[in-house]
Amino acid sequence: MPVLNGREWGALRVCSGAFAVLVAAALAPSSANADAPRGRAAAGKVVFASALDPSLGAARAGYARLSADGRVVAFDAAVPASSVPTQAYARDLRSGSPAQLVSVAVDGGPADADARVASVSTDGRFVAFWSAATNLVAGDTNGVYDVFVRDRVAGTTSRVSVGSAGEQATGDSTAGFMSADGNRVAFMSKADNLVPADTNRRGDVFVRDLTAGTTRRVSLAPGGAQSAWPSHVTSISADGDHVAFMSTGSDLADPDSAHRYLVYVHHLRSGRTEIASVDRHGRLPDGRSLGGSLSGNGRFVAFASSADDLVSSDPGRDTDVYVRDLKRDRNEIVSVRRDGSSVNKAFSSLVWDGALSYDGRFVAFSSSARLLPGQPPGNFIRDRRTDTTTRVTSGGDLRLAGVARRASFTSGRVLVDADTDGLSDVYVTSFR
Repeated sequence: MPVLNGREWGALRVCSGAFAVLVAAALAPSSANADAPRGRAAAGKVVFASALDPSLGAARAGYARLSADGRVVAFDAAVPASSVPTQAYARDLRSGSPAQLVSVAVDGGPADADARVASVSTDGRFVAFWSAATNLVAGDTNGVYDVFVRDRVAGTTSRVSVGSAGEQATGDSTAGFMSADGNRVAFMSKADNLVPADTNRRGDVFVRDLTAGTTRRVSLAPGGAQSAWPSHVTSISADGDHVAFMSTGSDLADPDSAHRYLVYVHHLRSGRTEIASVDRHGRLPDGRSLGGSLSGNGRFVAFASSADDLVSSDPGRDTDVYVRDLKRDRNEIVSVRRDGSSVNKAFSSLVWDGALSYDGRFVAFSSSARLLPGQPPGNFIRDRRTDTTTRVTSGGDLRLAGVARRASFTSGRVLVDADTDGLSDVYVTSFR
């Protein structure tokens, strides 16, 4: 996994939809999260979301994704007392019924290997996930991780990480970021047979068009040449026309960028790739950048960077979160206090996808700094229109999209009376 300032960035996760999604690893009680009493989060009242069929037993759940209307939440869950691997689930919160299995095998049973949720379509109909399971679709004999999409209405599962002719991938494929309608899926793969002339023996970024049945490689150098360095997909815009990824490839940008992570945005319609994490003069920054969360229309991209020349007001010696306006070529630092002042010697980060609202107004991030008076470090939302920062909760990674203000998060603390199993669970709350 990429490391920035000595800290390892966690597993790649995604959220799509018009609500915020906060995904936190199971949290033990600590001074950082003790501010939320039972039944409350810093954002407001919490609702237990990861309810499975009681017959399955107590489950450890996490990594939630919300649909645009907040009605469907998808998440990973494992039952410690069972030998069944971690599975992907989706729950209709309006119906109140237990979550339904998403990683459904051909025979109707669970996947025979761990399944990880990656994204949810706007209406909650489609859920993308990745798994090394061999029983999700017929003819899966490649023995590697594949990306799948489950149609919850039709009750069917399709394998996404295939070539344009439907050939199985020869290497691991992970992630699975969907456009709003679920038609285009961006993923990473080490396979060398998904497109012609893939000879770099590196992980590349691909986009699968489910309607057209085509697979396209997008992590390419100017002129369409393949990169000699691996690339990591980080998000796709709602319209499916913009894909963000990060790479250390000097052949994608400039020889001076070798071994330094930069964030890129590829425009599928024009075939153009641009560097998003440039300094305030449009040149290569003096530090590396990670992430790359796109707004709905692909105009804005959020990322974290250790560079201190992206904006004139950056005090340096820290890692901050920025938003770049690709249309106006402007950078903005967002990991700031409520009054807009920067924090020195702090570490701020964001998720690789879902950190920006649809219109780019709201930015979600976490920080080790005390950005608000009398409040501990944690997860924050910056309103770029009003220039205000609000703390949402402690814990893990915050995800959001659109303007509706709801969030889901995972916590190992007891937040509702019904939580008696001592395991991490998924909750949904609103934020102000």
